[in-house]
Amino acid sequence: MSAPAIRKWRIIVAAKARRCERIEADLARERQALAERQTALDEAVQARTEAQTRQAEHEAGIVSLLDGAGRLATSLYLLHDAWRGPLKEALDEARAAERKQRTALERQQAKVAELQAALSRAKGSLDECRRKLDTLLRAAAVAAELAADEEAAENLLARRHAR
Repeated sequence: MSAPAIRKWRIIVAAKARRCERIEADLARERQALAERQTALDEAVQARTEAQTRQAEHEAGIVSLLDGAGRLATSLYLLHDAWRGPLKEALDEARAAERKQRTALERQQAKVAELQAALSRAKGSLDECRRKLDTLLRAAAVAAELAADEEAAENLLARRHAR
């Protein structure tokens, strides 16, 4: 095969190898971001769990006041009842934050999966180009060997004829 064709395929292989390296670097960054998103989701789940626990403890406190044998002062009940709203709001905010983090995590997982697929395709393309280059190099080596054999045969015939 011709030297320009081999040179062309070497350039193609080098470009595809650089593309694979870029995708691998992007994938590493996206995996790091995925780990950060997972940590943020874990923290949001923890915050929601704590808010649920606070609300449940508060409700249990109100029930214990109502179930008590003694008389319950209206002001004490109203004081406890006033805390229901802020606790419910805190729980709702924690649930919303958890949903937001879960959505962000799912988007990041999709990005990572997309990059993994792109890397797989890029590596397949690189392997295909390397096989093509190897085929060209083997063909060039065979052609060079045949040319050398032919030249050697011509030299041998020329020496015989010269005698």
